Amino acid sequence: RLPDQEVIKSIFGDVSELRKNPNAYRIYLLAVGAGLRRGEIFELKKDWLQGGDTPTVFLGLTDNWQQKGKGESQTEICEWAYKELCNIMADEGDRVLTGTVTDADDAARWLAEWLRSKGLDRKKPIHELRMLYGSWIANRRGIYAAQKLLRHKTVNVTNDHYADLIVDEAILKLWEPKSARKKPA
Repeated sequence: RLPDQEVIKSIFGDVSELRKNPNAYRIYLLAVGAGLRRGEIFELKKDWLQGGDTPTVFLGLTDNWQQKGKGESQTEICEWAYKELCNIMADEGDRVLTGTVTDADDAARWLAEWLRSKGLDRKKPIHELRMLYGSWIANRRGIYAAQKLLRHKTVNVTNDHYADLIVDEAILKLWEPKSARKKPA
C-alpha cells in the first residue's frame, strides 16, 4: 500500500531540508528519482550517470559488489533528479556519495529519520521511495515498464509490491519536469 497522499506531498515538498545533509539528499534523489536500492546507491559511480533525452543510471559491477540481479543493468532516472545530482555532486572521488561507508550509513539513517518525521512510518522508509518510483512508472507506462526499470525477474514481483496506483494527478506530476507540472492559466 502506498503512503497517504499528504505524506507523499510532504516528502516532495519539504525536500529543501535534505540539502543540510548532501549524502542523504543524494540517496533521496536516487531512490525516488531512479528507484535504486540502498546497495546500488552506495556503490554508484559518478560516470554511471548518463544524460541525454532520457537520463539513465548504469549499474555495473565493482570488486566488492554486484547488484541483486547479479549482472550489469541500466535504468532511467527522472530528468529533474539527474539535473539536481549533477548540480550538487562534489568534485572529489569517483562515487556519487562522498566520504566513508560509515558516512553513507549515517546519511541513510538520517534520511530514514527525516522520512519518518514526514509521516512515512514504514520499516524501510528509503525503500518506500523506490516503491513510489515503481508505482509512478507502473501508472504512467505500465507494469512491464516498471518491471524492467526496477530490474525484477518477474512481473509478479512488480505487480505484488510496486503496482499500487497513484490516483492523484498532482502526485504523479511530482516526478515529471517542472515544465510539465505547471497548471494552465
